[in-house]
Amino acid sequence: MKSLKVFLLGMLCVNLSYAQNETDALRYSNLNYFGTARFMGVGGAMSAYGKDMSSITLNPAGQAGFNWSEFSFTGNVTGTGINTSYNGTNSSDMKGNFNFSNIGVVFAIKQNPDKITNWRKMQFGYSRTRTNDFVGRTVIKGNHDNSMLHSFVNRGNTGGENGGFISPNNLSADYERIVFDALLIDTVNNKYEAYTSSTNIDQEKITNTTGYQFANDITFSANYNNKLYVGGSIGFPSSRYNSVSNYTERFKDDTTKDLEKFTFQENINTTGSGLNAKIGLIYMPVKFIRVGLAVHSATYYSMTDKFQNIVTSEFTDDQWNRRIESEKKIINYSIKTPARYLASFAYLYKKRGVFSLEYEYVDYKSAKLSADEENFDLENNKIKEIYKGASVIKVGAEFRVTNNWTVRAGAAHYGSPIKSDATTVANTRKNFSGGLGYKTKKFSLDFAYVRSMTSSSTYLYDPAYTNPTTVDKNINNFVVTAGFRF
Repeated sequence: MKSLKVFLLGMLCVNLSYAQNETDALRYSNLNYFGTARFMGVGGAMSAYGKDMSSITLNPAGQAGFNWSEFSFTGNVTGTGINTSYNGTNSSDMKGNFNFSNIGVVFAIKQNPDKITNWRKMQFGYSRTRTNDFVGRTVIKGNHDNSMLHSFVNRGNTGGENGGFISPNNLSADYERIVFDALLIDTVNNKYEAYTSSTNIDQEKITNTTGYQFANDITFSANYNNKLYVGGSIGFPSSRYNSVSNYTERFKDDTTKDLEKFTFQENINTTGSGLNAKIGLIYMPVKFIRVGLAVHSATYYSMTDKFQNIVTSEFTDDQWNRRIESEKKIINYSIKTPARYLASFAYLYKKRGVFSLEYEYVDYKSAKLSADEENFDLENNKIKEIYKGASVIKVGAEFRVTNNWTVRAGAAHYGSPIKSDATTVANTRKNFSGGLGYKTKKFSLDFAYVRSMTSSSTYLYDPAYTNPTTVDKNINNFVVTAGFRF
């Protein structure tokens, strides 16, 4: 039960971001790799085979499979559908976007034929691969007998020294204070009370998010005697996350107060840049078997948050209506996301087909928040308490049906990063994919479709006063990649 309580308290930060928290750490740690159409068509299971711009992102040794120089770029049309269930009310919405999920170039350097060496080729390359997509629109609706205002009241009454009353001047300027100034809570005998007694409340929260994460890798690789590929990369990942959420309560059957409704708006804009390193190898004991290993270091992100909250209140007497804005703030902090460990296997069938398996392990509880002027002990303890290590398992295959055409299929299962005693929702992700490719000596064109499905839970406000919302998210990707050899 201790883990459950900690998790529920952590979920408060999902919706009322009093500070940078464990939810931010998970957002940038839990990756969903996009990339080239070939890579996505086989479920991302290409680390042991290589020869693809996106597979390099997972195992830099895969670049050693390029016997030629190549440039490619990938366009991705994404449709994100989000279904929610709250207090018996189901809601759904859809949002689409177009993005470039990968662009990359590899330069293959042949060895001097007059020089006797087993190092056949060396390669140098750059790739930019999308590792997360934050675009979505979430609508949560339902009726409840309790108000978010009671959450603010509780914090005002118990958040002071020794769990006591906080004076109005010392309330959080971004949350309780602006709610107080909007006349939504008030003090009576040194105790806060909500300005409503309704037990029939229509609640709605609409959240629009945009943003991404990208892996930007500079990679070096080499081919030793066509038996061993080795590679390493320096990565400069980047991220952007934007969220605008509007939470509204409409009060019904309240005969003792004249508050009709209020809206609490949160605006968050986060940008970040990071640094990491990757090493990998692919070994071929026989011509038709490849075994791959790769290690990704922890990623160290430098993050900047810009945020502002706005409260509007409406009363039956319009003279009491208020619009209160918090001060616009900028906060700089750091996030360390976990290291990643990958093992992979590929079986080649008569130069016409490839079957591949891949395993990845990530210890999500090793993520960490830090800042020069901020103590994140509480948040980092929550990370260790509610998160755990999890596995990613991928399987994929492709078969060349003619000299030019290839068909592909794949699947991936992303294990839950949240401990089982901290949530009743699976929090896993499943990807299913298929694709088609056309290839000549100098040009290739690939297509893929990927459907990604996740389930999670969230709370509109303090879990002590409300019920969980189940969130089912479906992402449909239509991908096309054009490649050119030179």
